[in-house]
Amino acid sequence: MHTKFFFTFAVVCLALPQPAQPQTPPAPAKRLLILGDSHLMGDFGEFLHRRLHESGKYDVLSIAICGAGSYQFAHPFENDICGYKIRESKAGEVLIKNKVRVLEISRTKSKGAIGKDYGGSTAAVLQKWKPDAVIVSLGANFINAHQPLVDILKGYNPAMRFVWVSPFLRENFAARLQAIKKVIKDNPHGVLVRSDDIMGSDTLSGPNHFTGSDAKVWANKIAQRAGTHLDTFFDTTKTATVTAPPRPPAIRPPTR
Repeated sequence: MHTKFFFTFAVVCLALPQPAQPQTPPAPAKRLLILGDSHLMGDFGEFLHRRLHESGKYDVLSIAICGAGSYQFAHPFENDICGYKIRESKAGEVLIKNKVRVLEISRTKSKGAIGKDYGGSTAAVLQKWKPDAVIVSLGANFINAHQPLVDILKGYNPAMRFVWVSPFLRENFAARLQAIKKVIKDNPHGVLVRSDDIMGSDTLSGPNHFTGSDAKVWANKIAQRAGTHLDTFFDTTKTATVTAPPRPPAIRPPTR
């Protein structure tokens, strides 16, 4: 009798709805800022931004100024060369027609300001966008102010982590790469991701640029390489390994 009662009670309890288990909230998306030239403005930039967005890890703001070097990003933005494009995406956002949302665009120079909603300069963008890391895809145009640009990043956050994407293999590549290597050497919070083993100027698919599937190959490789560094930057599960000091040698008692 008692056995039957307890069995029935247990079955009823199991049938009752159980309280929901607390769910661990997802980690908030990290914010990335990408700065680049006409390659970032074109297909390479579209595929790179999209690939980073597809990871679901990041809110991404990318600012591309046609013809720019780091000099243009170390000074107030101006559309005085050949146009610009600013894209933005938020983690989880559904891309319309699989295209990254464009905030501003001009395909010709206009002498007008760039990124007015973000203050029109790298320093102002940093204050408003508040990135956790920066990707710099500059150096192909050899209009350099690499260290002044990094100084602006450090002015916002002295420990700002950044990934610098080198140009593809092209004329005077060694000098372009050396300038980037120097700024990486002088600023240990930065890392270099190279493009010269992926693409070369002898395989350009358009006038001075990679388009279509070629641009996608380049962008996917860079996103993969940069993503590895970004994962390292943002991995808070790793703790510093503490090495125990060596034991002192055993002291032998004197021989009598």
